[in-house]
Amino acid sequence: MRRAKAAGCKFSLGTANSSDRDLHRSAYGIEMIDKCGLAWNDIFIPGAFYPRAIERRAFLL
Repeated sequence: MRRAKAAGCKFSLGTANSSDRDLHRSAYGIEMIDKCGLAWNDIFIPGAFYPRAIERRAFLL
């Protein structure tokens, strides 16, 4: 994760829960955020990046 962060990768958290009853705090993800020193700008936020893919590749259409 440290190498990926240094390369500019963005991170997200997820679970393999089958229902909302299984949903708990993502302890491992939070632990990795702390250990690797991730900040808010290291987290992937959908729709936060410009330009969108369709705008970057419009010449291909």
